[in-house]
Amino acid sequence: MKEIRPLILINLCTKSGDDMFYIRRGYVEAIMAAGGVPVALPLVADRDYAARVAEIADGILLPGSLTDVDPKYYSAEESPYFGLKGQEREESDFFLLEKAVERKVPVFGICYGHQSLNVFCGGSLYQDIPHDLQSNILHWQEEPYNKPVHTVRVEEDSIVHRIFGKSEIDVNSIHHQGVKTVGPNLRATSFSPDGVVESYENKNGGQFLLGVQWHPERMWRDFPAQAALFQEFVGAATKWRARNR
Repeated sequence: MKEIRPLILINLCTKSGDDMFYIRRGYVEAIMAAGGVPVALPLVADRDYAARVAEIADGILLPGSLTDVDPKYYSAEESPYFGLKGQEREESDFFLLEKAVERKVPVFGICYGHQSLNVFCGGSLYQDIPHDLQSNILHWQEEPYNKPVHTVRVEEDSIVHRIFGKSEIDVNSIHHQGVKTVGPNLRATSFSPDGVVESYENKNGGQFLLGVQWHPERMWRDFPAQAALFQEFVGAATKWRARNR
């Protein structure tokens, strides 16, 4: 019997005042190249909708966004340097995550998705790294966006270390917010030179949870280890499907 490829839901993006949903091709093409079947989801901030579509998911990818996660979700006051709001995206992410955690479906968060998954898990964010940290690390680069611009120190015995096979890697960077503290059930596994959390995973096991702050969807064609992040995620979704379908 022909093996059925895992179905990967990808939440779409939007921005304030825009009437479009969108997704960058890199996310979709990287999932397909890794063996998954990508399905783009409109941003419907409705718990019943999320519960229904989550039933078909073998994995959930939370991509980047031009919006910021509202600080009310981690009990902070809004900074003057907070960016664009995107209530539909954050609520849609959180409703999907409720069902993903309940069903232990694999989740991969990238950039904004890395931040929203962390907040959902009880963590907090820097609202604006240049002002909160006064860092000299380039976290918002100019084009070309597939070019690495800073190093990341990787903890041993982690998903990222296993994939890259080394304790320091080079990444691209297109963000102004960042993870400040990880949720209590997460383990930070890599850091930029100024201490910003660049990746984390589930420290308790039992569910594949991976967040990365950089943008592997822009790098995977040129750097095979970045493609391996998607392969790891799709592999986890394949195993989940085999156990639960």
